[in-house]
Amino acid sequence: MSTIVPLRFFIFMLFGKTIAAPSLGNNISINLDISGDVPEQVGCLPSAEYPGAVNYFMKRTYYFSHVIGSISDSGEIILEDPQVTSRRVFVLTREDGTKYVKVSNRYKNFRGSSNRKIEEFIRKPVYLYYSQIFRAPLELNVKTYDGDGFVKVDNGEAVKVFTIQDELKDELVIGAVNYGEYVIDHDIEGLMERTVKVVQGRVVYIIIVSKHVNGREFEVKYKFVDGKIPSLYRFSITINIPKLR
Repeated sequence: MSTIVPLRFFIFMLFGKTIAAPSLGNNISINLDISGDVPEQVGCLPSAEYPGAVNYFMKRTYYFSHVIGSISDSGEIILEDPQVTSRRVFVLTREDGTKYVKVSNRYKNFRGSSNRKIEEFIRKPVYLYYSQIFRAPLELNVKTYDGDGFVKVDNGEAVKVFTIQDELKDELVIGAVNYGEYVIDHDIEGLMERTVKVVQGRVVYIIIVSKHVNGREFEVKYKFVDGKIPSLYRFSITINIPKLR
């Protein structure tokens, strides 16, 4: 099976180092219970994107001296981590009563640079406790896919868009992407979400958008011409600073 040069090579050349964050020192931890009163140091705003959802963050006055510490819900500990240096919390109650919690963390590594990590948790109405979300990668061949119940395909006149079925997005993620016999993208490390768009024609374009737990989002575009091996046409990298949603 033929393959192409891994995207990681290009990423390493551009992003060999992580941008350093301001020195936060030994911050004071402020525990947050998402079902209780909000501490004075913590800001709380409704989501502009998701009705009913809430964002928690350190107020500007306390940002460099305090950090959200233990996160709980009516006393149940969802996440504890004394090493975190900055944290934002997003809470959404879905229509079926499932509670979804996304925590965007920032850490200092041994070089003093900043690393990011996103962690997700859910508690369904029939469950007593929260569980962390770990998605299984699902291999997809966009040329031969004919439906398996896991992947949703939106068919346009000349465009197909592949995503995981809505009810399975906590369990599965599109993993390796193939076009016939060719491997297009096999990078699944830290993968949270992936969308694949195929633009049909004499020249076939395959656009892959991937979101990772380190806060980075990749958009990669491949070109497939007259049966030749797919080539990297364009890629862009976005480092998503945790923000209110």
